[in-house]
Amino acid sequence: MDKRILIRKTKVNKGFVKNGGAIYTMKCMNCGNEFDIKGGEYNRGLGKTCSPRCRNILIGNTLSGRAKSAEHRKKLSEALKGKVKGKDNSNYGNRYTEETKKKISNKIREFYRKNPTYKSKGFTGKKHTDKTKAVMSKRRKGIKKSIEFKKKVSGKNSYRYGKPPAHGKGEWYIRKDKTKIWMRSSYEIKFAKWLDRKNLTWQYEPKRFYLKDRTYAPDFYVKEWNKWIEIKGWFHKRHQETIRQFKELNPKLAIEVLTKDILISKYNLNI
Repeated sequence: MDKRILIRKTKVNKGFVKNGGAIYTMKCMNCGNEFDIKGGEYNRGLGKTCSPRCRNILIGNTLSGRAKSAEHRKKLSEALKGKVKGKDNSNYGNRYTEETKKKISNKIREFYRKNPTYKSKGFTGKKHTDKTKAVMSKRRKGIKKSIEFKKKVSGKNSYRYGKPPAHGKGEWYIRKDKTKIWMRSSYEIKFAKWLDRKNLTWQYEPKRFYLKDRTYAPDFYVKEWNKWIEIKGWFHKRHQETIRQFKELNPKLAIEVLTKDILISKYNLNI
């Protein structure tokens, strides 16, 4: 008796499926998801599950989806000792060569050059379940970073030291001369449009300044004003400290911080 769950059979023309035939829409016997298989696969008896994981759970030959007991974890640990760590690991000592790193970097750059508006969806539109949130919260509670640890990963010791921030949604802004600039804030883009409407000469993050324990690149430099401009929707304490250090170390340079309220009241931006 065929225990597979067939939802529907769709006839297709030659070209979509070799020699013509049909597409069978099946229902996974483990998770209930619908998926398609070709006629040849259906005739071979395939189509019970949508993935190898669901198949393994269905036939019960794996611990996928089930918690391992303490005894089982101990056995696995003993079996793997000396086999997957250090020099016994098959990947021990393997590193990307500088040539390979360069090829990967160039390939990524080329992709974004050809697809300037591409945005990775990532977790966009998805939400953690309440159960997952509770687990994540429980793991973080009570964990405090020591002063020694903070010193190791902050300031000049940080791997991000001297690099632009990676946060922000980001979007390409096309200037009047058709050149493109990647900006990390919608507020920055709206302010750049305002500058262009006023025919002002400006640069975006043209220089990075080295402060006491951090580096800083103001968002804009406006030539006619001879002033640096920083756009901040939310002026956090750490950003206030950055501006304080900038003014202290560069007393001859003028800088102005434009918050959301100032952008609306002074520049009439629709934010």
